[in-house]
Amino acid sequence: MARLGLSVAPHSGGNGIIVTAVDPDGIAAEQGFQAGDVIVQVAGKKVGNVGDLRSAVEAAEKAGKRTVLMRVRTGDGIRFVAMPVGRV
Repeated sequence: MARLGLSVAPHSGGNGIIVTAVDPDGIAAEQGFQAGDVIVQVAGKKVGNVGDLRSAVEAAEKAGKRTVLMRVRTGDGIRFVAMPVGRV
């Protein structure tokens, strides 16, 4: 998802998608994403591939939302991130 400033790939555990790179000037970096984070839910729905992420972001934009809530597993535990989508 280049427009969010994220490069992602399927997670080997099959639960979520792993962040492989973060654009230091992108929205994801502003929200604290780091390589190795695993996005497990977007807008309350489990994600298993990049298409799930893309669909959730596009649905939020079509609904006129400014952010989409992501559940992210990091090295420190689980956190929730309100990712801006209206400006991407």
